[in-house]
Amino acid sequence: MERIIDFLNLINIMVVEKKLSDDTFLSGLSIKGNTILMDLDKLKYPGDLLHEAGHIATTEEQIRPFLYPFLSILTV
Repeated sequence: MERIIDFLNLINIMVVEKKLSDDTFLSGLSIKGNTILMDLDKLKYPGDLLHEAGHIATTEEQIRPFLYPFLSILTV
């Protein structure tokens, strides 16, 4: 997990530990702009961090601040 977080921070995708509600798309993760919010108590698969980071990385930089709550619309 630490290696994944270090890599994401290196490419300017921040990971912040935070308590999240149960209604996130992926258990224990949410995106807010250029940041992945992570609830370690609810996170099921560490690889989901890379999945969510892919959404951020493939979004134009000027659009990234608006990813949440619109991410579900973009990925349908």
